[in-house]
Amino acid sequence: MRRSWTASIVFVVAAALFLPTAAAEDVIQSAWADKIPKIDGATDDWTDVTPASWAKGRVTCAFRNNAESLYVLLVIADPKLRSTIEATGVTLYFSPEGKKEDYGVHFLKKTISAEEAIAVQEKQTPLTEEQKTQMRAKPAYNFYFSEVVNKKAGSPAPPDGTAGRPALFRYAPDKRSLVYEFIIPLARAEEWAAGVGAGLGQTVMVGFEWGGMTDAMRQAAARQQGGGSNIANEELGRLGGSSMPQSGRAPAKHTYWGQVKLAAGTS
Repeated sequence: MRRSWTASIVFVVAAALFLPTAAAEDVIQSAWADKIPKIDGATDDWTDVTPASWAKGRVTCAFRNNAESLYVLLVIADPKLRSTIEATGVTLYFSPEGKKEDYGVHFLKKTISAEEAIAVQEKQTPLTEEQKTQMRAKPAYNFYFSEVVNKKAGSPAPPDGTAGRPALFRYAPDKRSLVYEFIIPLARAEEWAAGVGAGLGQTVMVGFEWGGMTDAMRQAAARQQGGGSNIANEELGRLGGSSMPQSGRAPAKHTYWGQVKLAAGTS
């Protein structure tokens, strides 16, 4: 699997299949975005859009688009369905040809040090020594990755993952729910660019995937198979937190595919 990363940063102080409630042939309509939604992990910009729902309404999503970008809202109301979403991130798959996992964008947040944040920022824009000093005054940064995953790419991924306009996201808790917002360019200029790969008025298959085991969980499970099972069991429980069942079984991976018709323009 081939990948290409981009990222954005902000300061901080410190396999179940969901079926839609509508018929399988129904298409989710993307609303026209007269105003660009603020990507902040809040639902304020989505009150006039009818969401699609799955898992008896415990998971919902909605779409907006303009001529340049697709905006996506994902709300997970049931904490039990979050699995390891914050550790593994969310992957959005886009396929105009039907349900395929050949191309997607993986979104993941990490907390990084000031020095790591400076290195990330300088890949995009050179910093002055004064700016670096100001950044070092902060203890940590949120690092919002967007990673292009292209299984059929014919060339290696760019080293800095800077092909085209990046896909961006934010997420935040809202009472008991977890709210994700994404922005993905519509056009895909080349194979390592982030993009839906469909134009205005077209229909595209969109897949959501999150959860499952983290890399650390898989490593602990491998050590468990190779010996030291008591230590590995304790480690798996610690890594999984509330998402790891008492039985020690792996946390669930959740996946949904749906057809989304992009808005053709203003009404």
